[in-house]
Amino acid sequence: MQYTVYIDDDTSRDLSAAALKLGANRNAIILQALQEWLAAQRAAEALNQEAARTGSSPGDVRQGQDTLPESAATHC
Repeated sequence: MQYTVYIDDDTSRDLSAAALKLGANRNAIILQALQEWLAAQRAAEALNQEAARTGSSPGDVRQGQDTLPESAATHC
């Protein structure tokens, strides 16, 4: 499936430079990053469910969990 994603100029330059340095293509890097982010979200959800099950605070089990910056979410 294909998606159209708009990336700011600075990020695009950084992505192109990283792809060149790694000998990879930009699509592969974007796909890997998205897959890793989705896996982290699934893990966070599992931790939240475990916290709810055990009665602990989600913050106790999610310390350091990264999320997308608000600016990235508004461009999806």
